[in-house]
Amino acid sequence: VKGYDRLLTIWSRLHIRFPEWKLQIVGKFNPRLNLETIKEELGLMDSVQFIPPDPQINAYYRAASVYVMTSRSEGFGMVLIEAMQHGVPVVAFDCPYGPADIIDNDLNGYLVTDGDLDAFAARLEVLMSQPDKRRSMGREAALKSQAYGAGRVVGLWDELYHQLIK
Repeated sequence: VKGYDRLLTIWSRLHIRFPEWKLQIVGKFNPRLNLETIKEELGLMDSVQFIPPDPQINAYYRAASVYVMTSRSEGFGMVLIEAMQHGVPVVAFDCPYGPADIIDNDLNGYLVTDGDLDAFAARLEVLMSQPDKRRSMGREAALKSQAYGAGRVVGLWDELYHQLIK
């Protein structure tokens, strides 16, 4: 469901042009997906790293230049907000159900038609090749993430709770 196969295909279109860039995929991986085999077949051995879940995930967000989400479906994309809190612009497929609720297309990231690998690669290439655009979108991402901060969300929940008990 996370679309790592799609991500590897997209990355295979970009890694030659951007050899200094590395793709780090942090998470739990189903061995049946054969991601290591796909990585090898696409010639991505030196540019892609699979990293198991890490309780120090914030260090990865701080080091990231772009956050990508190639999921086929999502709930509410908390990882998008986490990345944005660190000033990281995002590129995500407009999959059901979460990214469109979070990303303001072309302001704090890119929302790409679900399954359009070419468009996804093109948007990612923009951010990889234009550091000023990447920084600008990152600043906007950090601003947008504030709408999901605990102070704001707790206040909304409290307001809803009081409305419901009336």
